Amino acid sequence: MPFAAFVFIFSSFFSIGGTVNHRPKSKNVIISGNIDFLSDSTTISITLASPIFGFGVFGNEDITKIENFRRTSVSVKVINHKFSYKIENVEQPLKIYIGRIAKPGQAKFDLYLSVSPGDSVIVINKNNDLFFLGKRGAKFNCEYQLYQISRSPVTYTWMAHGNARPDLTLWYFQQIDSLESLSLKKLEKFKRNILPDDYWLFKADIFIRFQYNKFDWVSSFGTESDKSRRVDYLKDYKSLTWNKKQDTELDQVNSIQHISLYFEFRINQFKMDSCFMKHKPFNVKEAYRYFTKHYIGSVREWFIYKLMYGNRLGGQDIIYCINDAFNHKYISNTSIKQYLTDLRVFTPGTLAFNFALSDTSGKVVRLSDLKGKFVLIDTWHIPCPVCRQLHPILDSIKSLINNNDLVVVSICRDVTNHGKKKWLETISTGAYTTADNLNLYESDPITGRADNAPFSRHYGFNGDPNLLLVDKNGKLTERPTYPLMDKGRSLVWLIKHNL
Repeated sequence: MPFAAFVFIFSSFFSIGGTVNHRPKSKNVIISGNIDFLSDSTTISITLASPIFGFGVFGNEDITKIENFRRTSVSVKVINHKFSYKIENVEQPLKIYIGRIAKPGQAKFDLYLSVSPGDSVIVINKNNDLFFLGKRGAKFNCEYQLYQISRSPVTYTWMAHGNARPDLTLWYFQQIDSLESLSLKKLEKFKRNILPDDYWLFKADIFIRFQYNKFDWVSSFGTESDKSRRVDYLKDYKSLTWNKKQDTELDQVNSIQHISLYFEFRINQFKMDSCFMKHKPFNVKEAYRYFTKHYIGSVREWFIYKLMYGNRLGGQDIIYCINDAFNHKYISNTSIKQYLTDLRVFTPGTLAFNFALSDTSGKVVRLSDLKGKFVLIDTWHIPCPVCRQLHPILDSIKSLINNNDLVVVSICRDVTNHGKKKWLETISTGAYTTADNLNLYESDPITGRADNAPFSRHYGFNGDPNLLLVDKNGKLTERPTYPLMDKGRSLVWLIKHNL
């Protein structure tokens, strides 16, 4: 079976540091390589994506004008260890990610590069590493080495330590600062050999990436109490690489908002400074008011999108923000407008989607079969650390309610194409669900990925976990506050109120 390599192309409009580059004679970008460990069985897939959303052409209304990217994916065959592809009629800089799914023991092929109209990327491997040739080879070598530093195992420490253990917070921040300092020193070594535009872009990306990792450690896991405890460990902490002057200068860099993590970085920074450092819970409506007040135009609408997507379990507050955004005509991007419109399917009183999914015995179960019961729908996938964290809370709530009119429907959304056998094995472990829940399985028969299947597509689910409450008449109720934020209190009240 051929291995897949993925090239994700990200739209980005850089103009860093005020330097104006010559308009290239060619609008084409050529990506080529001669990699001895890529065999003829390898297929490289070039896939359009947005710097903010990820897969697909979501929100990237300019990049779809590139003539040979009318489709969302293009496959390129490797012949004699070589591959080459020309992106035609490029009007703006692009960000590309190149990688492949490799078997254990195989050499890595993992790149993350910025290209401009007229660029020709030539990558080779030497001494078990990758190198770039050509007139802008120094730029690509610099970016590749920075990318490798950013992928240090330290940045994923929360996965190995109980999802950001509070007592490791200070240690983690210091480790991230070390990686940030190492990246800045690496960038300085390349400064004379790369364009000023590229230098300032890379520097901004370094600050955003590593500050985001620190904010994410504090804000993303556990209860409000856990987040407050992490903050308490930072009372004597002072960053050696980041200060208010750099923070202010960051927003002055032209089009800095098109760096992929910019929006998540600013949102997590808001959570850190306005909520956790003050021992206040995060409130999506307050965040919405802040970002709509301080930003305008396309930047504002992307902040609205990221807030709504990241807090899509936020109940009535999300509906309030969406309605306000439409009333004030903040949204012009058609993809964002469609996504926010789709989120309205969660409005209480709306008839819930009548799914038809297989249970563990292969029997097809429909939501309409459960009419007369109050239904809690929980979605998860393999592997999903947050899903594992949520499961014991849902299990304890089910035991607390102890009512036969409550049915917990646990839907495994197969987003990794692991198959039903793996799903059944996972149920027996009790990691994501329990055997006495109504366990259902969703996967698209063509692609093997649940994201394309009817239930997930109807609700726009691109991640897990997701919670839905369906009353005895098959209609959605108000969505609960995310149980990891309030230990399930909102969910318990809603269930008892509707039973």
